[in-house]
Amino acid sequence: MPTCQGCGHTYVSGEPICSECGDDIDLPCASSPVLPRALAVAGVEHGLVYEVPTIAFHVIEIQGTCFNEGVISVQMPLSRLEVPIRVGRRDTQKFPPIHPELDLSDLLSDYGKQGRSPISRLHCAIQLQDGQPAVKHLVAHSTSTWIRHTRSTRLLPVPTNGIRQLMERDVIVLGLTKGERVHIRIRLNPADR
Repeated sequence: MPTCQGCGHTYVSGEPICSECGDDIDLPCASSPVLPRALAVAGVEHGLVYEVPTIAFHVIEIQGTCFNEGVISVQMPLSRLEVPIRVGRRDTQKFPPIHPELDLSDLLSDYGKQGRSPISRLHCAIQLQDGQPAVKHLVAHSTSTWIRHTRSTRLLPVPTNGIRQLMERDVIVLGLTKGERVHIRIRLNPADR
């Protein structure tokens, strides 16, 4: 039987939350192996080791294709969120062109399904709110933003222009109200050692 990475408790396969410690159970994905890939965020260099508080974004699912944490990710100083990071997909057909700071276009074309994109061009923003990371939903169409807090299976909607605080291991879910979605796990580190 599999064991929880947090406390070592054994559990039944398919359980999303450990019954002993209440932590999320991260099962290795059964999908085909994917080479590690860095997410590009405007103003963030890859491969640096920070000695300041950091935030990391890990894409863990794109339209039903799951990824192990760390395979598709980016880490940056938490202070980078003083200027909001807009999450979405680029659109060079618009004038002026739309280029979000965290562009999911390439991932959606590589791992997404054909048809309507589950991500708006400027879907949400991740920013600091009272010194803490938070997410703000930016569009009022058929797409939504939700948060799934650690130790919960419930999706909490983020209202348009509403802001919700993010905590360690929360998952931001972006997508169509009824349909395909992208899941991004948040990891916070007070200071790298």
